[in-house]
Amino acid sequence: MPVVSFGAFEQSELELKARLARLECRLIVMRSLLFLLLALVRVRGARLTDDKLPRGNDRARILSALERAMKSMASRMARC
Repeated sequence: MPVVSFGAFEQSELELKARLARLECRLIVMRSLLFLLLALVRVRGARLTDDKLPRGNDRARILSALERAMKSMASRMARC
């Protein structure tokens, strides 16, 4: 039976660390987007058809989640 190896075993430690850093950056961006989407779903009740943002606390929650996501993505993407 032939032996099958994963390509990562053929990479140097430095290459693996660089790959890990890129994957961690991508994970942080995806996580930020997920939190933004979850905030939208919680506030909107899974209805994304209205044209305007809601008022009051719901609006503040969406804008806060958007701001956090944008900051996280901008800082992480600059390092990737």
